[in-house]
Amino acid sequence: MNYFETSAWPLRIGGFHACASPLPMLLVLKPILFALKDKESRSRTVFHDGTESEIIAALSEYGINKDMLPTEMGGSLVFRQSEWIDNRRAAELEEI
Repeated sequence: MNYFETSAWPLRIGGFHACASPLPMLLVLKPILFALKDKESRSRTVFHDGTESEIIAALSEYGINKDMLPTEMGGSLVFRQSEWIDNRRAAELEEI
C-alpha cells in the first residue's frame, strides 16, 4: 500500500497547493513527493512557483483569492495563532 494513499488518512484532502519561489530544492523534492503519492493524490497536488504576483494569480484560478492568503505571501489575511486557538476553544465549549 502506498504511504500517501488517501484511504489510509483519517481525512480526505481535496487539494494541496505548494507555493514557493523558484528554488533548486523544489526541483529535487517534487519528483520524490510525487513518487510517494498515489495517482489520485498526484492529480490534486499543484506546485506554484514564480514571483509573488504570479503565484497569487495562479492561486486565484483555483478560487484562492488574495484575501485568503497570509500577509507573508502577499495576501491580506492576518493570521494570529493564539487568537484562532482561543476562538476554537470557545466554539468547542459552546458545543458541549
